[in-house]
Amino acid sequence: YQISINENNVNIGKNEDWAYITLPADSVLAAITKQNIKLCPSVEIGDKLLVLGYPKIGAKTGLTVTDGIVSGIDKNYFITSAKIDKGNSGGATILVKDDCYLGIPSASAVGVIESLGRILKASFVIGS
Repeated sequence: YQISINENNVNIGKNEDWAYITLPADSVLAAITKQNIKLCPSVEIGDKLLVLGYPKIGAKTGLTVTDGIVSGIDKNYFITSAKIDKGNSGGATILVKDDCYLGIPSASAVGVIESLGRILKASFVIGS
């Protein structure tokens, strides 16, 4: 299934790691995305989360899951202690306490002691 994308329906975030694509109205696309997504009602620092994805160094044939906590909140992002590597970005993050969709793992930066990852908030993506 293909949808035509052009420069008029792509908005790239300035100095951020995201792009927003506006898709044309389409009955097939509407059927694919019809299911309700359970967004997280409340998120607090210290909440446990799971990052799902397919990192290059992970499993050869299946999903890899890493865990961590919400370490901080920065505008449209949650900061996490969970490991995010190439392949996890673009995956999904689940908040354990409410079994809900938290957001999209997008990046990590290695620090002196540990690495901290960034998760683009689902409410920012879906609520837009």
